[in-house]
Amino acid sequence: MIHVKRPYKGLGRRPGTVSRETPAEGIGPDFDGGGEWDYGPAPGGTDETMTEELTCDVLIVGGGHAGAEAAAAAARMGARTILATHRFDTVGTMSCNPAIGGLGKGQLVREIDALDGLMGRAADLGGIQFRVLNRRKGPAVRGPRAQADRKLYRDAIQRLLGEAEGIRIVEGEVDDLIADGNRIAGCSMRDGRRIKCASVVLTTGTFLRGLIHIGEKKIPAGRIGEAPATGLSATLERFGPTGHDLVVLDERRGRMSLGKNPDNDLVISDDGAVSRVHAVLEVVGPTWCITDLGSTNGTTVNGERILSARTLADRDEIVLGRTRMIIHHLGGGDDATTDRLRPAPQRTPREQEVLIELCRPILSGQAFTPPASVKAIAAALFVGEGAVKQHLDHLYDKFLIEPQAGESRRVLLANLAIQTAAVTMRDLQTPERR
Repeated sequence: MIHVKRPYKGLGRRPGTVSRETPAEGIGPDFDGGGEWDYGPAPGGTDETMTEELTCDVLIVGGGHAGAEAAAAAARMGARTILATHRFDTVGTMSCNPAIGGLGKGQLVREIDALDGLMGRAADLGGIQFRVLNRRKGPAVRGPRAQADRKLYRDAIQRLLGEAEGIRIVEGEVDDLIADGNRIAGCSMRDGRRIKCASVVLTTGTFLRGLIHIGEKKIPAGRIGEAPATGLSATLERFGPTGHDLVVLDERRGRMSLGKNPDNDLVISDDGAVSRVHAVLEVVGPTWCITDLGSTNGTTVNGERILSARTLADRDEIVLGRTRMIIHHLGGGDDATTDRLRPAPQRTPREQEVLIELCRPILSGQAFTPPASVKAIAAALFVGEGAVKQHLDHLYDKFLIEPQAGESRRVLLANLAIQTAAVTMRDLQTPERR
């Protein structure tokens, strides 16, 4: 059952509760309502709260219309709520058209009102004109609309949030999200503070890498006079929201080609600046490397165009054409790469020689080097090809490479030999047996 408190045919109670000339009492830093205001340290300050770690049930990022409603809804459910926003005095600001309701939004405002939301009540407190649109037409196209004073509406939202129990407002820019496995466990702010929570609600509006266009001039801003949220934008790209892909690097396979051609392991078909076979990711020793394969527009790592194989580290940014990729979880103690590797199995001296010759082409320095063929291994060791195939079959079994891998078994075997240090660079640099 839903209890609708205000059946007035407009948007809520009739206007007149608050004078338009005098802001409502109790609004601002000295207000002592039912909630708790926390403004955080002043910009550039050295307050101890710079390293403070806060805890809540629900974290709301952004203090616009959606952020205010989300914070109030979470508090009504009994959750300890933190509303993080750049500046407290902009909470509830009406960025553009100061109208509440209308033909489309009017229904939305009524639904929010039925759920005990803030918008209808704030419109009552800050409204300067109330009317029903299209009154002369049929009921299907009529819509209630209120014109609000932007300052009164903002003050009303701040007052209503202050009266709600369990809401804490923190000033500062949320710069990064903290992940715990496959869930978000909190956020870190630009000033160093951390907030731990069970749920995060992003209501950032126009602030994510916001850009204002005035004629030919472009100004990075979330609103006029307010900085955009650039750190959080990069974080969302890293976590792979809708429209982005999360691709797992398979160390057992050891190679991943990138390009527009459908035959590539990672197909980038929607970027015209990417070549048909653009670059290749390969496992070399304990880590991954990327090599540009003579692409038209090149490949950059952390803004630097690569001319040869480049070793990758955690959080490196790769750009192919207009496509950006972020590398995660490479080279750390908790790296899944090192967790999945088994020690190299025992090998006979002849099997070791076959393994070394299989991997020897890596010294060629070419962009993409396939392992040695059976014929080349046989020629290097002065043995028959049948003997080489037999040793390779034993090595496939020992390194647990499935027969279904087919022709790529030699690639898998060579990569595993390098990863597990069964073959080292010192082994490869010894003279060939000729």
